[in-house]
Amino acid sequence: MLFAREKSHASLRRALATVPAAGRCAVAILSVAVAFLAMPATGDNLFVTNFTSGTIGEYTTSGATVNVSLVTGLSAPAFLAVSGSNLFVANEGAPAPWVSEYTTSGGLVSAPLITFSPNPPVSVAVSGSDLFVVVNGGTIGKYTTSGAPVNPTLITGTALDGPWGIVVVPVPEPATALLVMVGVLGLAVARRRLALTA
Repeated sequence: MLFAREKSHASLRRALATVPAAGRCAVAILSVAVAFLAMPATGDNLFVTNFTSGTIGEYTTSGATVNVSLVTGLSAPAFLAVSGSNLFVANEGAPAPWVSEYTTSGGLVSAPLITFSPNPPVSVAVSGSDLFVVVNGGTIGKYTTSGAPVNPTLITGTALDGPWGIVVVPVPEPATALLVMVGVLGLAVARRRLALTA
């Protein structure tokens, strides 16, 4: 009878020992899931500037038309950038060249957001709360997405030979990589402890 009780206690200790490991495993799985959810999603819509007609159209990535005239009344829209649910548009035409801001559903946020004279903006790019604008004539300026100047002459000089386009390359957030590493490490530790207690 004493042997049966010791065997039962040993079995209970093994079962209880796996609970913290299972908890760690759950935390690790949750960490990996959160890390994947924190990664940027791919888009399903294309926004197209129509220079001559002064409009922005919206299409799906499979080519279906969503709204051919999502935004109208622009003056020679050249380039645009998307940040979250906002569109930033470089307008080259009269009465004055500017960068304007609209929602991705076509609503006006601010027009003009930033004005330029005499040279028009020809391209825009967004990174977080920073807006980068290429100005015809050889300047790249940095502004906030609310239009405040940070450094209107961020890049200038003879190194720029007619700059026209600009792209900001996103780098994964360090926190996302850390979450993935912690999750994988947690899974490895939990698996090892389960193997040792079995």
